Amino acid sequence: MVRTEINSQYQHSSATLSQPAGSSLWNRFMAFCEGQEAENHWLWAGATIGIQGCILTPLLLWTISHFGLNDAYLFVAVTSIFGVVVPNLSALSTKVILPIFLTSLLVHVTIILGTLATYL
Repeated sequence: MVRTEINSQYQHSSATLSQPAGSSLWNRFMAFCEGQEAENHWLWAGATIGIQGCILTPLLLWTISHFGLNDAYLFVAVTSIFGVVVPNLSALSTKVILPIFLTSLLVHVTIILGTLATYL
């Protein structure tokens, strides 16, 4: 009985706090994430872990070792790995997984392209 009351209060509060979807890029992205939750949640979870673990992180680690970058970049790599893997293992929604993955992607690409532009 208490559980039902808490759930009904949560649903009511989330309905009053939600904003109508506008035409901003962030609102459209969040609407896309909500739409993907029901049918493609596990696809996105697997894709983000696969891309992070098999493409982005090895490429960043190669860049760090080949160009002799500072060890602080290793901290960025490990933080990005955990930032993507932990929400996926926690089975959080795609509204959480996709923005974290896109942030990690942006950080990796920025470091890699910045390093290549500096040293080449």
